[in-house]
Amino acid sequence: MMIHGFQSSHQDFSFGPWKLTASKTHIMKSADVEKLADELHMPSLPEMMFGDNVLRIQHGSGFGIEFNATDALRCVNNYQGMLKVACAEEWQESRTEGEHSKEVIKPYDWTYTTDYKGTLLGESLKLKVVPTTDHIDTEKLKAREQIKFFEEVLLFEDELHDHGVSSLSVKIRVMPSSFFLLLRFFLRIDGVLIRMNDTRLYHEADKTYMLREYTSRESKIANLMVVEATSLSSGTRIKGFIACFAAGILCSLLGTLLLWVPRKGLYLFAVFYTFGNIASLGSTVFLMGPMTQLKRMFEPTRLIATVLVLLCFALTLCSAFWWHNKGLALIFCILQSLALTWYSLSYIPFARDAVKKCFTVCLA
Repeated sequence: MMIHGFQSSHQDFSFGPWKLTASKTHIMKSADVEKLADELHMPSLPEMMFGDNVLRIQHGSGFGIEFNATDALRCVNNYQGMLKVACAEEWQESRTEGEHSKEVIKPYDWTYTTDYKGTLLGESLKLKVVPTTDHIDTEKLKAREQIKFFEEVLLFEDELHDHGVSSLSVKIRVMPSSFFLLLRFFLRIDGVLIRMNDTRLYHEADKTYMLREYTSRESKIANLMVVEATSLSSGTRIKGFIACFAAGILCSLLGTLLLWVPRKGLYLFAVFYTFGNIASLGSTVFLMGPMTQLKRMFEPTRLIATVLVLLCFALTLCSAFWWHNKGLALIFCILQSLALTWYSLSYIPFARDAVKKCFTVCLA
C-alpha cells in the first residue's frame, strides 16, 4: 500500500520539445465524488480518489498524452458480466464475517478494473495511434544512465472493504536519451486473485514516435507458486556459494595431503574428505535457499541417493572418530563418493540413463 500525503506539488520538466508535468494534490471532496459517480453511472468511486492528480506529456505544438483518474474510470466495464460476478461470489465466500447479501442489485465492477491507456491531447493536432510490430527495448532501459527526472502519481486506490486492494498509479523517469512511463492498475482480492494491467510508454530523443505497450495479466491465488523469500542479495548468494564450494575443495585437497601422515593419515583423510563433500553439497543452499534445497534433495527421483549420501557421511565420521577402524573409514569414503556422484547426476537430464546404458553395454 502506498503512503499518501496531503501536500500538493506541481513539477515541470522539459525533454526536447516535450513538457512533462506531474501534479499531485489532496483526495477529492465527497460532494465532487458523488457528482462524478453520477456522471460515470457508478454506485461509488474508489475510497481514495485523486481526481486532480495528473501526469501529462505535451509537445510544444499542443498535442500529447496525459493520465488521470476520471478518464481511467470511464474505461471500467460495469457490464462485463460473468467474470465480475464470479469474482464477487468468490470474494463473498472468502469472507469470514459470515452472512452478507449476495444479491447483485445493479451491474457494477466493484474492483474498478480499467484498461485505460492514457488520454490523447490536442485539437487540430493529435498523436496518431497505429499498430506496430516494434517493441520497447528493455536492454536500453537496463543501461546505466543518469535519472534527470522521476515522479510517481497515484490516481486512485481502494482497499475493497479490507479484503484486498485496487489501485492505479503512473510513474515516469527521464534519462538523457529517453523517457519511460509505466501506468499500472493493480488488483489483489485476498484469497481469490491478482490482476495487473500495465501500459508502458517509451520515447527516444532522436525518434519521431513513441512506443506504447499494453499488457494484462491475472492469476487465481490458488494457482500461484510460493517462492521462498531470502534476505540475501544475488551477489551475496553467489559469493557465499563460491566460498563454500571452494572451502569444500580445499578440505578435500587437504585430506589428500594428510593421507601420508603416519598412523593417523587415513583417519585425517576420511574426516577432511567428508567435511569437504558436506561443504560442497551445502554450497547450493546459497543459490536455492535452505527450504528449496531440502525439498529438492528429498524428491522421489533422488531420495535414495540423498539417504545414502547422508548415511555414508555419518558412517565415515563414526569410523574415524569412534570406531577407529581404518578399513571401514576407507570403504565409506568410497561409498560416499559413489553416492554423491549418483546424487549429482540426478540434476542432469538423462545423465543417469546414459550411465545405466553404458554400464549395461560394458557388462554385455
